[in-house]
Amino acid sequence: MKKLLLPFIGLFLTIGLLKAQIITPEEAVMKGRTILAPASFRQPAWIPSSSLWAWVDKDELYLLALDSDSAYTVLSLNDLNRAHQEQGLDSLKSFPFLNWTSGKQAWYQHAGSVLALELGSKSVSLKNSFDPKGEHTDIETNFYSVAFTRENNLFVSSRGTEIQITADKNPGIVNGQSVHRNEFGITKGTFWSPKGNLLAFYRMDETMVSTYPILDLTQIPANATMIRYPMAGDSSHQVKVGVFNILKQKTVWLATEGPADQYLTNVTWTPDEKFIFVAVLNRDQNHMKLQKFDANTGSLLATVLEEKHEAYVEPQHGPIFLEASGSRFIWQSERTGHNHLYLFETGKEEKVLTKGDWDVIEVIGLSDNQETLYLTSTGEDGLSRHLVKVSIQEELFNQITEKPGTHLCKVNLNTGDYLDFFTDLNTPRVISVCTPEGEEKKELLKSGNPIAKYDACEVRLLKFFTEDSVALNARLILPAEFDSTKTYPVLVYVYGGPHAQMVTNSWLGGADLWLYSMAQRGYVVFTLDNRGSGNRGKAFEQYTFRKLGDAEAYDQKLGIDYLKQQKWTRKDEFYVFGWSFGGFMTIHLMTQYPDIFAKGVAGGPVCDWRMYEIMYTERYMDTPQTNPDGYAASNLVSRIGKLKGDLMVIHGTSDDVVLWQHSLALQQSAVKQGVILDYMAYPLHAHNVMGKDRAHLHRTVGRYLGVK
Repeated sequence: MKKLLLPFIGLFLTIGLLKAQIITPEEAVMKGRTILAPASFRQPAWIPSSSLWAWVDKDELYLLALDSDSAYTVLSLNDLNRAHQEQGLDSLKSFPFLNWTSGKQAWYQHAGSVLALELGSKSVSLKNSFDPKGEHTDIETNFYSVAFTRENNLFVSSRGTEIQITADKNPGIVNGQSVHRNEFGITKGTFWSPKGNLLAFYRMDETMVSTYPILDLTQIPANATMIRYPMAGDSSHQVKVGVFNILKQKTVWLATEGPADQYLTNVTWTPDEKFIFVAVLNRDQNHMKLQKFDANTGSLLATVLEEKHEAYVEPQHGPIFLEASGSRFIWQSERTGHNHLYLFETGKEEKVLTKGDWDVIEVIGLSDNQETLYLTSTGEDGLSRHLVKVSIQEELFNQITEKPGTHLCKVNLNTGDYLDFFTDLNTPRVISVCTPEGEEKKELLKSGNPIAKYDACEVRLLKFFTEDSVALNARLILPAEFDSTKTYPVLVYVYGGPHAQMVTNSWLGGADLWLYSMAQRGYVVFTLDNRGSGNRGKAFEQYTFRKLGDAEAYDQKLGIDYLKQQKWTRKDEFYVFGWSFGGFMTIHLMTQYPDIFAKGVAGGPVCDWRMYEIMYTERYMDTPQTNPDGYAASNLVSRIGKLKGDLMVIHGTSDDVVLWQHSLALQQSAVKQGVILDYMAYPLHAHNVMGKDRAHLHRTVGRYLGVK
């Protein structure tokens, strides 16, 4: 075994005599997450019920014990490929993602196979196989059964047999896939029971939803691929939850009550696999019922708790159960104004576990003895991320990390020790092993500055206040070799939509390398998180309810007014750029404050909320029928005539999120009103321009804004 001495330090050497450089769009895109990103570990993970943690580096697997000062390679990619060859399996090109079961065993998925790895013998064994063309795979670890889909139907490979669970022939019916357009924390469509005997799954009927053409430009003549797209105020799809018994090969359906177009979210099994909890949300999204169902019969047993709000309720996470039958559990809710944790027993709130003017971002997990819960919080400034430890039995919670910045921690749920992946405005990354009390045991990695050889720009975090004293966080990147006696053009990069946070106390303030490179080219680059954006509590996000765009633009202007007052900004060279909700905000700003911006670029913009999807739009705007004034006020198609500055609109022709029709309708309205727009289409790209073409996008935007 090869020994690796600690601490391991990732160095990026800088040669002082090198000429200063500017990051190119190609480097920002193709290297921004590799060699130009802060050094880190791949696949860092604590091994269950042990004091060992593992990671992968340069195609070698390392293990480290808490009481040791050195890590050892225990397996290489060559070792794995030899084991594959012995089993007649295809070779691996890179280290697979390992799912640990113990300090000696892990499993992984590869080309239609579920393989178990034995570290001691460096051998692999086949646990299951399934159709390699199957999609949406979901693997449980009791029998290594695999759920997967094929042509919108659901299958299971279990105990040596492939079982077809559904056989719907209508393409408008989809089984075993994510529903409700991935809202409400939904990321998949199958849910294995804890013991692997039952499989819950979504069945979505979209036959009542309007079809919409997405042009396939690879053919001559072009063809249209039809998708189902539920627009605000129209008919929505209908969802059911089925439960398939592997041994009986029988499906029962949960007996949900209420309208067929309600939302079924946060599907969660109790540990004894006898019951399923589902958060049932009405289409208005202002009344949620957490309901308990019998997994064997599908019958509704109880409504465990309810939440209502005059704006909206948005369940994102299922309950965390503290005992087998599910009568005692932890629930996340914004009921008190911030996302916090509550302990319930038999449907009654037992106690508040966390409270304060901060949000729970992520529940990391319960300790092995189920006495302590670990989570990540925002901290009261909204900019940081901290590790918090919560006692289940006592009314006590403690913030373990203290230093301002972003602490993304991986906790050993057996010992309470944790790995702290720390970064702040000026720290690329430091990884340390810490005690349960927060004391550093050893530093494992300290990244150097990955962009040290390039021109350096100063990044500042700012704070602005609304008339009612609400704090707004902002980021300012000053040009390389900034001189306050000179003047510079200003680029406002905006998003501003729900659930998003652009500004954090992390490396470069959370900015990507393209924005940093624009500052290297002589631009003051500014970003502000307005009201309506995420991780600042319910009142902050819901302030924009039924009137998207207005308050957001007002808040952005607070920061812009500050920049206008600075002697080092060119008042006639203010530019704005944003994508998706940020594209909407770009046009909204340029039409609400037409005298501010000389130029703007709006990518993939929502131009008419009436044409956007039901689940998202109706949460924040209600329906067009119940809020016609709100929809009219935010309609960019009708207000494009107010534009004074130059505007480029960019859209992917295969966009199935913000449909191409949005920007085409905007262009048509501009023509009718005599407004000249610049327009750029990216053929075959979906909602964003990805891959190497993204560098072309950045060059296009830069050129339009005056980059030489």
